[in-house]
Amino acid sequence: MPNEINVELLDQIIQAIDREPEVFDMVMWAKSKPWRSGCGTTACIAGHAVAIGDKVQLSAQAKFDEFGDASTYFSLERPDPKEPVHIEDKAIELLGLSGSQSRILFYVSHWGDFEQPYYDATSYRERADVAIARIQHFITTNGEE
Repeated sequence: MPNEINVELLDQIIQAIDREPEVFDMVMWAKSKPWRSGCGTTACIAGHAVAIGDKVQLSAQAKFDEFGDASTYFSLERPDPKEPVHIEDKAIELLGLSGSQSRILFYVSHWGDFEQPYYDATSYRERADVAIARIQHFITTNGEE
């Protein structure tokens, strides 16, 4: 039985990206930017899913891997705020995605016709518009593309 994609959360992510395109980045997420989470960083689609869907604040204490990516967050609302939760895994759970659907949505290299326009975008607004169109396409194709 196919999984049930959380379209309501995807719509909320679209609204957040549209409202504040300067805090959205699929390439260099967790870089320093004024973001509503209070941690002062940008977020990718998965980061938005966690911040909105799990109603948490992403912490500035996020652990960075050897590539400089913040792969975890610490929620002040969790019983043990030191217990890391992997952002992508939590986003997959919240959005109801399969592994292949998460790759299609979370990795620009899997965006097909939307990949090059995202990289060619010259402003936050242009990048946000490409990402919004990509998410809408993902919804329309029920996560197949």
